[in-house]
Amino acid sequence: MGFLKEKNQKTINSVVTSWLAEYYIYVLVILAIVLPLFLHQGYVFFVDFHFGPHVPVDFFSSGFLMGAVVNIFSLFYFYSFGEKLFIAAVLFLVLLGGKKIAESLSDNKWIIFITSLFFLFNPFVYGRMMYGQIGVLAAFGLLCLALGYGLSYVKDRKNIDLYRWGIFTGLSLQFSSHFIFFSFILYGVLFSILLWRKIDKKQFLKVISVILLCIIILNTNWILGYIKKPSQLDFNQNFNIKDLVAFQTSGKTGSESLGNVLMMSGFWGKERGIYADLTGVGQPWGISFLLLSPIIFFGLFIGFKKKEFRPMTLGLISIFIIAVVLAIGIRLPISREITYWLFNHVPFYKGLRESAKWVSLIVIIYGIWLTFGLNSLLKYRIVKENRALSVILVSLLIVMQAPFLLFGFKNQVHPVNYPQDWQQIDEYIISHQDANSSSDCKDLILFLPWHLYMSFSWIGNLVVNPANSFFSCPVIQGTNMEWAGIYDNSGDKNGMIIKEWLEKKNEPDSLINQGLNIKYIILAKEVDWQEYQWLDKIDELKLVKETDTLKLYELDKNE
Repeated sequence: MGFLKEKNQKTINSVVTSWLAEYYIYVLVILAIVLPLFLHQGYVFFVDFHFGPHVPVDFFSSGFLMGAVVNIFSLFYFYSFGEKLFIAAVLFLVLLGGKKIAESLSDNKWIIFITSLFFLFNPFVYGRMMYGQIGVLAAFGLLCLALGYGLSYVKDRKNIDLYRWGIFTGLSLQFSSHFIFFSFILYGVLFSILLWRKIDKKQFLKVISVILLCIIILNTNWILGYIKKPSQLDFNQNFNIKDLVAFQTSGKTGSESLGNVLMMSGFWGKERGIYADLTGVGQPWGISFLLLSPIIFFGLFIGFKKKEFRPMTLGLISIFIIAVVLAIGIRLPISREITYWLFNHVPFYKGLRESAKWVSLIVIIYGIWLTFGLNSLLKYRIVKENRALSVILVSLLIVMQAPFLLFGFKNQVHPVNYPQDWQQIDEYIISHQDANSSSDCKDLILFLPWHLYMSFSWIGNLVVNPANSFFSCPVIQGTNMEWAGIYDNSGDKNGMIIKEWLEKKNEPDSLINQGLNIKYIILAKEVDWQEYQWLDKIDELKLVKETDTLKLYELDKNE
């Protein structure tokens, strides 16, 4: 028994050593980004992403897996640590996705590493990260992993790669359902070309069936949710042409938007001044891409030149053209008409109001061509003799595409704790539950002011309201986006009821009569909170606790 135990220990040590030898440099890259966040206590707040001790999870929502994973990471040490670990894991996932694609095209570990850097350090990833679209980045990383295993399957025909291809595709849709369109184009064009002539129709049907089955099984929860409540899913909201205008690809002109798309930028959020814009801070963002572009287009040339890569290259060019046109969206006449048609006729495409997400495919295609180019350049004598210098220079060029990712996002976000009085209010509500109630808090809270996005004094920047992720009891909070002429397009029934009540300043009975059994109202002393002073004049509302940043009202239903 002792011998077996020692043997098992040696096996474990061997596996760990092997893993560290392969991945240590990738871990160091992630640490160079997130380590400063771990050195400070508190939560990190982005515009579209926040953590808290009670992140809600809805099994029938398309965001179920995101919420579930967030809660799992919250089990590590304490919640704010879990958030930072989750961010690191998502960025690592993007690196691994790039690594897997490169591994299917090259055997050189340094080319694989350089390509992986390219998938992480680019304007697309930077913009999504700084705005807090963590789900989009997770979906992007998983799609890259899926593509990498798909390419491996084409090359080696191993069933395990086929199953991984399907599983990672299904998981990517859990984090961002819009990636169903990117997957459809990517697989429909590329793998039809790669597989159609190499396998018989029966085998081709098997590939399609496995991928579709994985997608359906792994996304059963929100598919059932759509059947149950179609209006609740993010790809079926009440979007219209105003949304296409509000979230159009960035650029002062259509031509500038085209340039942004070709350089993997174009995210509308960068024009809101929320984070440092790579294109407007005087750093060599464009120069780094221009210096990399000869390698990328050399890779395109090699793809045409080599017979074994030619079908794949033709497929990539087709996907590239489609992605560029759709990423430009309404900014140019030809793409505008296509976007309008898709928006009005293709099921669920309305949810993809932000056309710049198509840039994700452009990043993937550039990454593949970069791998082709680096593989060929490595054969030249001058590159062979200066391999270390070449790796360093190309890596630096890639990092300079998005240098503000490094060192805690260039100190643009600062970890902060929720105010102590938020905890005091939460403890008060929990301690005043009915004696017969379960351990889980059931009292419904209405959180005001009524805004989806707010600037909290203790955070210091505009963020999506974090109340529902902090308080133990269920929270109703603002669903009104209030951006670019759009007040509220969520289609949320409760949101419409609250909005009407706030406009009329009625007694709370009107809320109860419409099925909102609210027990508490929390008013945060932020933004326009003084416009809610009329709450003090309502007899049914009793101010039971007031702190530095909050006022807690209890609805007395006996009044």
